[in-house]
Amino acid sequence: MKQDEPNPSAVSEESSTTPESYPDNQSVDSGDIVVVGRKSRPRETVPTGMWILIAGALASIALWGLSRFASILAPAFLGLTLVLTIRPIHRWMIRKGVPKWISAIASILVLVIVLSSIIGLTVLAFLPLPEVILSYQDSFQEIVNNISTAFEDSEFLVEQGYDVSSINNLLNQLDLNTIMTAARALIDQVSSMGALLAVIALSIFFIVIDTLSLDTRSEIVERANPELHEALSGFEGRVRQYWLVSSIFGAIVAVLDWVALQAMGIPLALAWALVSFITNYIPNIGFILGLVPPALFGLLEGGWQLMVWVIVAYSLINFIIQSLLQPKFTADAVGLSATVTFLSLMVWAIVIGPLGALLAVPLTLFFKAVLIDSSKSTRWLDAFMTSEHDAKRKQGAGKYDVTYEPPDAWGGFQTVATRAAKGLRRPATERPKGVRQAKKLRRRRKRRE
Repeated sequence: MKQDEPNPSAVSEESSTTPESYPDNQSVDSGDIVVVGRKSRPRETVPTGMWILIAGALASIALWGLSRFASILAPAFLGLTLVLTIRPIHRWMIRKGVPKWISAIASILVLVIVLSSIIGLTVLAFLPLPEVILSYQDSFQEIVNNISTAFEDSEFLVEQGYDVSSINNLLNQLDLNTIMTAARALIDQVSSMGALLAVIALSIFFIVIDTLSLDTRSEIVERANPELHEALSGFEGRVRQYWLVSSIFGAIVAVLDWVALQAMGIPLALAWALVSFITNYIPNIGFILGLVPPALFGLLEGGWQLMVWVIVAYSLINFIIQSLLQPKFTADAVGLSATVTFLSLMVWAIVIGPLGALLAVPLTLFFKAVLIDSSKSTRWLDAFMTSEHDAKRKQGAGKYDVTYEPPDAWGGFQTVATRAAKGLRRPATERPKGVRQAKKLRRRRKRRE
């Protein structure tokens, strides 16, 4: 055997014995190779509660940072999800042999026409709102007087220690002029969303152009991190299904609400139908937000009886369409429990603003894909976000089949930082373990010499 080549038995012994197994500062003679033991350190694990606290602190900082740039990030994210939603049109046109630039223009036109139609119809439907409000001035004042008289005649409130006169003073301050001013301000705000629409339009344009072809970049990400690639691909499918299903069922609900309101003689039926369509994207409380305006106009038009009929009609339509039928189509796409959906609505509405209420579910799905679904070691956290039925179904499909080890107190962050620093550098083929170990031994011997 040549002096320069390592002894195979020494290679085998070296590969089977880790430096951590040697006592501190002890030299071990293995043939012609001398291995000096490293200083070992006992493995310690950080308590799970401490990691939760650290994760919560980092999440708070990240959410604060997002809130600083919400005016740009929220419209851009909306544009991204809309582009992902209509991406099948682009792929279908490419398969039919249509040039990429024509398919890109077609995709942009589809989104522009849809968004412009929704905003334009909403503005036109609400233009008569101030005049309609003024026409109910007498009915409004009569209702306020009846409520004030009821409070004055109520002995229950007096027994409970409430000052009836202060309540009456508050009611007397209500007038239609204040409500009409607020309504006009709302219409002006909706019709003057130029900056928001500009950011959305520019985001859609550049994202469509940048995503004409993703084959090479998708392959690079898949080779470097297959689990992250799978999670992002799953997010694309889920957000597409969410927008499409919510839009289809929202349109069905809006048409049925319009028919019901027209039959009952509620003014501005088209406007309230459009409101119910838009609020369908807001989870949990969207139904209530869409119900309040037509119910109040039912009270002004025909008294409490007509208001009750409006509430009953809306409740039946919502229960049949949104509670019985729609969840069967969106359950697999969303996969979030009712509590998590409600909390995400509150969080994103505070962080981003009104647009966060519409994007609550897509934003939660995106961060869930990046932070939880992208690694088998964190995929079990999905159990805190999904329902019992979905968790049982995913467990049966093997989504949670992984052995989780607590993070190393000393090497956990270092390992993450090292992997992040390496980036996408990954060898195309793995060398045999013996060859790698032999090269390590040769490098060590040269350093000692």
